[in-house]
Amino acid sequence: HVSGAVSLQGFKPNKPGWLNQDNALEVPDFGRVGLLSLLGVFDGHGKEGRAVSAFCVQHLSETLIKADIKLPFTPLVGQRLTQAFLDMDSNLRLSVNTTNSGSTAVVLMLSVSHILIAHVGDSRACIGRIPPRNHNNQLHANAPRLPEVMALTSDHKPERPDEHERVNNSGGRVGPSPHNVYADPNTATQRVWSADPSYYGPGLAVSRSFGDSMAHTCGVTTIPEIRLYKIQQYDRWVCIATDGVWDVLSLSDVGDIINSIASRSLKWNPKQAARVIVATARRKWRASPQANGRIDDITAMVIRLNNKQ
Repeated sequence: HVSGAVSLQGFKPNKPGWLNQDNALEVPDFGRVGLLSLLGVFDGHGKEGRAVSAFCVQHLSETLIKADIKLPFTPLVGQRLTQAFLDMDSNLRLSVNTTNSGSTAVVLMLSVSHILIAHVGDSRACIGRIPPRNHNNQLHANAPRLPEVMALTSDHKPERPDEHERVNNSGGRVGPSPHNVYADPNTATQRVWSADPSYYGPGLAVSRSFGDSMAHTCGVTTIPEIRLYKIQQYDRWVCIATDGVWDVLSLSDVGDIINSIASRSLKWNPKQAARVIVATARRKWRASPQANGRIDDITAMVIRLNNKQ
């Protein structure tokens, strides 16, 4: 498998000197038995968000090696992966002030035939299929009718019903910011708050993350959602990206960009696809009146699958 990542720094009108809080990790030769690659994107937030995402990139590989993550992917591997996330979060808090700072993460471990996905927060992963075509550019008769792009993760947002229930049962509550009196409560961003009505913090817009120690007293957790995906016959690429992409581009938008580049050559360049994705997302941010001049940090990684099935 070949990967390529591109990250663009955002722009915050009220924060001069803004520095990119996103980070990406590519370990093409992970060195574990049967594993080929370790890949991830991390979206930091809060005052120390840049330091949090950098810590994750610097320490994830060694943490997973210590956890003995290797093939075959059994339920025990899922338990070890969960513990690895928790251990790294504990070490993070010893190195960085995570009171109101943290990071989302989506992490992939690839073998020849499977993808192990672990994520916290709203950075996403998706997979694309390119069924074969004949000389008339028509789909082969035996090619399956499958969606060209499929999500591999589901955002950990406070309004997601199961996340909402978990937060409410873990010392927190979910609702819009009480400070934004002009926002429509039905459409305003839902956030995690303390169940104590006299305390207004922390107001985190995701329900799982690294760091965010104050929000973790209100139901936020570092326990990842884990999925094992078997690579299918027509799967050709995977994309993982921070919400700087997904807030302005749909799955089909991203799929169209990658498929357009992938259709040109068997040895197409995944970094070129990532570059077009982030550039397109940035244009969308700049053109959005709702953004009020704000542009989020934008990071995308595209993986070309070496699928010989």
